Amino acid sequence: MKLNLVIKQGSTFSLPLRWETPEIVFVPIGSISQDAPATVVTTEPHNMPDGWRAAFVSCDGMEQVNAHTPVRDSDFRPMRVVTPTTLSVPALDTADYDAYTGGGFLQYYLPQPLAGYNARMSIRDRIRGSELIGLSVANGRILIDDVLKTITLLINATDTAAFSWLRGVYDLELVYGVAPTEVVTRLLNGSVTVSREVTI
Repeated sequence: MKLNLVIKQGSTFSLPLRWETPEIVFVPIGSISQDAPATVVTTEPHNMPDGWRAAFVSCDGMEQVNAHTPVRDSDFRPMRVVTPTTLSVPALDTADYDAYTGGGFLQYYLPQPLAGYNARMSIRDRIRGSELIGLSVANGRILIDDVLKTITLLINATDTAAFSWLRGVYDLELVYGVAPTEVVTRLLNGSVTVSREVTI
């Protein structure tokens, strides 16, 4: 997947990523509150990690929450886990929506298990060019959390303040196993732009 990054010079760069598999899960909904600023949803046990994205489908009454047909990427909203059967939707204000009357599902992509994975990322001045900075689990610039199912890119403020470059390219690879039989997946690639620091 292509994702262009902007790094603010002199600031900590932290980007949590979530690796979604193609497998779709449907969780029956029990209730949807009419709330602002966050909506509360009860479901059957959902097994979603905190912060995972899901879309509403086939809900009766409160049809304003329903995804398009077919479901679009923009229909997915991040969910906050309250309990194994309760979710909060911070980006959804349903106070003026019609009342939920029943039915419907939360649809989400099953998270990729991250146990046994390593990760590496290189930012270079151009493809096959000089490396500007490297990120890895070993140097602490990539954090893998198999509970939250997140891969977090992390560059501290001291390192970003020292950047003398403005643009680069990168890719992020997830590695399962060890050489020579490891399986490498390129998860992301794109451009990197540094936003210059003014206040020092």
